[in-house]
Amino acid sequence: RWFEQDPALKRRFERIEVVEPSHPLVRNILESLAPELEEEYGVEVLDEAIDSAIDLSVHYLPEQRLPDKAKKLLMDACIARTNPLNTAAEQEEREDRREEHEGAEGSPEVDRRAVAYQVHLKTSIPLDRLLKGEITWWVGLEKRLRRSIIGQDEAMRAVAHTVVASRLKNAGKRRPLAVLAFVGPPGVGKATAARALAREVFYDDRALIRLDMTDFQEAHALSRLIGSPPGYVGYEDADMLVTPLRRRPSSVVLFEDFDRAHPRIQDRLLRLIEEGELGDTRGHRADATNALFVLTISTEEAVLRSPIGFGAAEDGGERMLERLGDTSLALRLRDRVDGVVSFSELSKDAERGSLALLDAIVDQFVENMAAEYQVALQLSEALRGRLSDEVRQHGKARDVEAVVHRLLVEPAAEVLLEGRGDDKMTIDWNEESAQVVVRNEASDKEETK
Repeated sequence: RWFEQDPALKRRFERIEVVEPSHPLVRNILESLAPELEEEYGVEVLDEAIDSAIDLSVHYLPEQRLPDKAKKLLMDACIARTNPLNTAAEQEEREDRREEHEGAEGSPEVDRRAVAYQVHLKTSIPLDRLLKGEITWWVGLEKRLRRSIIGQDEAMRAVAHTVVASRLKNAGKRRPLAVLAFVGPPGVGKATAARALAREVFYDDRALIRLDMTDFQEAHALSRLIGSPPGYVGYEDADMLVTPLRRRPSSVVLFEDFDRAHPRIQDRLLRLIEEGELGDTRGHRADATNALFVLTISTEEAVLRSPIGFGAAEDGGERMLERLGDTSLALRLRDRVDGVVSFSELSKDAERGSLALLDAIVDQFVENMAAEYQVALQLSEALRGRLSDEVRQHGKARDVEAVVHRLLVEPAAEVLLEGRGDDKMTIDWNEESAQVVVRNEASDKEETK
């Protein structure tokens, strides 16, 4: 700011670039520092801890620089091994096979696991992934996603395979974990699938950054995502995309209704995602290599149920989007999305359609009543039949939830609010009056809704 703009001052100083030291040099620095850490904190620093501090910091802490980030990781691990509170926290964080190692003189050992746990605290990346790599991390992902999203088995299979294939294809590149486009009618589970990915991939429902792109239909709305330019109102305010991703780089970023955003915003976001790094107008950079991006595109048309990856089938993904009547969007997504996954309306069969979703929602509601209100709730066969009859008319998850809310949740809630509930309740359906009947077994009172 000062030197470059003043020629007289600039010619009196010479610019010297200080680059990061090489990995062998960093290792020598940490080896020379290890005796001081051992003496100060009363621990024994193993060679594997030094190697892990270098490798994990380079891979998962790109915003910081060597040797400082590796030194800080190693120092934090030493402090944690001598702090009983931190040791207890480690045990709570899914350290199933925690073993207390003792050094030659009885001092605690700082090993690879201790360093990996510090990376886990800073990035929220699962500890098992840091320790074991990704070989076993993806095992069972498809099955877990199917349990979370009822009636979209083919879509969940496509999601799991595309994520793993993307990691293989982009290994060594600065690319996100995967970039997926979910195409389908509203209310069939596209956003719910993104939330399930956050839970199953990052083990936390809160690892989700959700942005409704209908709020970004004007070109100037880009400033809300990456910040306002210098001199404009809101320059010092936090943005909605880069700052959350900097705070939690291991997240699922959901761009809901991506097709509704302004074309310039679509282009800018896709370019940033492709670079594997997002930057705001204040010069802050967010690493996106450990994030998973999901773009949802809503349509009322029936689309191909089988998924098509842009890299797998020639022009297949583009043809799928062109069927929606938006050729320009297909061109923007071409070669920038790892896969297009089609979500269809739920079928009417009992195994993987609307009835399967109904059973899952009802079972969850019964469990919630028992856990939250200590009420043993039972549903009569007549009510179950009524629920099934109404659900068969719908093919969207939101419609199924609305039926359950009207026939089951509302009657139970009204009885609880009025204090007429009991520890055992039965909800029935009266065919003659076409109404829901709530019965308390202890008092045999009937409440008609």
